[in-house]
Amino acid sequence: MKSSQIFLLLFFSLKISGLLGQQQFQITYRVHSETQSKEIDYCGNGGYLIWGSSTTSGSSFIDLQKLTNTFSSDWSYSFSTLDSAIFPVTGKEMTDGNVLLASTIADSGTKAIHLMQTDSSGIPQWSRKFSSSDQVMPVKVKTLSDGTFYLCGKSISNGAVVQSDILLSRFTSDGHEIWSQILGGNREDIPSQVIITTDDQIAIAGTTSSFSNGSNFFLCKLDTSGNYYWFITYILGMNDTCRSIIQTNDGGYLMVGTGGTNGQDILIMKTDANGFLQFSRTYDLSFSSNSLNDDGFKILNTSDGGIAISGTTCLTTNQAKFLFLIKLSQNLVTEWFTCYGFQYTNSFSGIIQSPDNGFILLGNRRNSVTSHMEGLMIKSDSLGVSHCHETSLNLTESVATPLQFSAAPSAFSTHLVETDDSLIYSTAAIQHDTACYILANSTLLDVPNESFRIFPNPFSDQISFSMPEPSTVQYPIEWRLEDMGGKLIVQGKLNSFINQDIQLKTTDLKSGVYILSFKENGNKQPIQRRAVCIQ
Repeated sequence: MKSSQIFLLLFFSLKISGLLGQQQFQITYRVHSETQSKEIDYCGNGGYLIWGSSTTSGSSFIDLQKLTNTFSSDWSYSFSTLDSAIFPVTGKEMTDGNVLLASTIADSGTKAIHLMQTDSSGIPQWSRKFSSSDQVMPVKVKTLSDGTFYLCGKSISNGAVVQSDILLSRFTSDGHEIWSQILGGNREDIPSQVIITTDDQIAIAGTTSSFSNGSNFFLCKLDTSGNYYWFITYILGMNDTCRSIIQTNDGGYLMVGTGGTNGQDILIMKTDANGFLQFSRTYDLSFSSNSLNDDGFKILNTSDGGIAISGTTCLTTNQAKFLFLIKLSQNLVTEWFTCYGFQYTNSFSGIIQSPDNGFILLGNRRNSVTSHMEGLMIKSDSLGVSHCHETSLNLTESVATPLQFSAAPSAFSTHLVETDDSLIYSTAAIQHDTACYILANSTLLDVPNESFRIFPNPFSDQISFSMPEPSTVQYPIEWRLEDMGGKLIVQGKLNSFINQDIQLKTTDLKSGVYILSFKENGNKQPIQRRAVCIQ
């Protein structure tokens, strides 16, 4: 388990190179008033691509930025249309270094797919809109070595009964449709991920309600023309949602999502190469006696042959979400887990592993001052430690026993109507706001003052804390205890160093997580900030 301390450190620079050690930090960034990240991916020549969306004054934008391998900005652009709202969904770097972006474009109550490609410097090369008699939206793209690519999306009928089907299309390298297939039952079939299998076929995982009385995981395998070999549904609870899939070293598949008997746990399912279920497990994050609402969003193969699972979790009584990261061994044994940003409203977008074997989580965080959403990037070491806004939770694992059966969805060819659709683009001014930054094994290391002692934690009716000597901090010290919404519970001031514990009575407080912060007199930024749990 990680320490229950939350560290708030000073950020000294993002433009750092040539330093040894694993970088650990959390930063937020914004382009326009409302900024939301969507995905992060590697660049073939080093560094990272991040795409997202932003809005301001009724206008919507696609935001694309390239970061170097030291996380400084290489370039960034915003793209918009004159007469439609556009919302980026997914993207991928092509084999030639160009960047492919897929978005949903909304115009006069209809939704269509927008595809664009930029060169390796972010300059647009082509831009097209693809529409249908139904509403069509992209979900994921998968590029191939010959430059062509698959787009997996959803097609929603406009009839009296809402029906959502899987849309799979293949495109040329310059963005023209080769073929499109529709796959689905009589209700909702929503894909979440498309992958290329080790035998160069296609696998799609997602959520279906067409073949049971609830929503459940599905997995199907298709050939390179979009015809399916098999389609299997896995039934555990009434509200299971599949979010992500990877192929494992044995040729099988591992899916992650949300579900279980209460529909609120992280759910994984492992199958063999033919989709037959081998085992299933749920994970329930909690603190004290409070079970949390958990959403598993992404599963990732790690460099040591293991697995990483990430997503969001929150209290049932407090919808301020925060991010989690669970690391499993190659045999799917839990090695460690950690959580980030408990006192903030967070959302999850993506995760990749960095060259130093750490992890980069992408998400969003609501600014407590402006109330606007901002992009969030968390960089941890190989054990998930970012030394910033981390909290300690419990993790309970349970074996699950879903049912499985083969289904026979309808499948037929379709055609998308193609229209050239130019975008307006401009250089984006990205502003960063850093919560904390640390470089291990560096002379620039800035560490928390461990002489701030808080104990016990968690606690019941009384907590104590002892203060550091005047040589490390400047007295007087102001302390505040706040709830998760930032409401002040109690505060006090220490005018001089006292070599004894200060006791804080909490008999009248409800069980939950609170924030205890310390500031030097007159300073706005806390010098220490800790999450404390009342049982």
